[in-house]
Amino acid sequence: MDSVKLLAVGLAVLSIALLGLFAQEKYVVPAHEIADFTATQLELGFAGSHERLAYVAVNIQGISLRLMVDTGYFAPLSINSDVLDRLDVEFTGRKASRDMHGKIYLAREYILPELSLGELTLSDVPGVENLTSPSGFDGTVGLELLRNFNLLLDYRGGRFTLLRKDCRPQELAEEGWFRYRGEISASFDIALDGTNERYAIGLDSGCSYTTVDSDSPLGRALRATLGEDERYQAVTEAGETLFIYPDVHLLLDGRYDLGPSTCVVTDIHPPVGDGFLGYDLFWNSTVFVDHEAGEIWLRRAETDGPPNPEKSPPEE
Repeated sequence: MDSVKLLAVGLAVLSIALLGLFAQEKYVVPAHEIADFTATQLELGFAGSHERLAYVAVNIQGISLRLMVDTGYFAPLSINSDVLDRLDVEFTGRKASRDMHGKIYLAREYILPELSLGELTLSDVPGVENLTSPSGFDGTVGLELLRNFNLLLDYRGGRFTLLRKDCRPQELAEEGWFRYRGEISASFDIALDGTNERYAIGLDSGCSYTTVDSDSPLGRALRATLGEDERYQAVTEAGETLFIYPDVHLLLDGRYDLGPSTCVVTDIHPPVGDGFLGYDLFWNSTVFVDHEAGEIWLRRAETDGPPNPEKSPPEE
């Protein structure tokens, strides 16, 4: 049952990482702060369920923190309550937040005087208190900050690169890239391998597994297409029933094979599409997000790099 508990932790991280803020204001990095900035590369570490969630290590006011890199979190920054109380920040109010199971939290908002990510230093970064901290992390760098830059995520190489929005990595000129036109915060057009039907699904690096709403068209298709012989069933400590399909191939735009994914079908209600593409997409492919052009580029990841964390499905 240990693997069942580990999976439950991963799904708990999903509900935390997707914490949505009501009436979230758009955060724009002032132009003068990045006038001389081109790119900076940060080292990725991994923690959380089966070590499937990526983070960057930062130092804020002399305190070393692990911030999860979460493309599905719609705030610029979150810091755990216990850490936040040790920092010199300006509190500006409170805001209601809601997780994927509908639970509402009232979190403190604040302004962090300075945040350094590699060679990039930002001033007066708005953030929200993280009241439901996942184990192994001190907070989150979210999409409202990340959308100010182009992004290169290379999980196997353990690197995360932030680039000015008019810059692209040199390796994009190499062969093997697949270009998909779409925003990272929008739904993606995918198909199940061997079928013609298309489904909409989001992209979330804060999700330990590819996670699908059981009542969605994709959830129903997984059950109908793969059947009971190709799934495992588990019940979490919270009483949730999970259906786990350990080797699913999804095709982006009906053409690009995202590689083998562990799909968890459960009771979630995503704001976009039928669920979320999580860790497996980033492990199987190097991902470049061009926010300026509205494009996402993927290339099959090299086989070298850190060992793949355990992907065994939960025991019955």
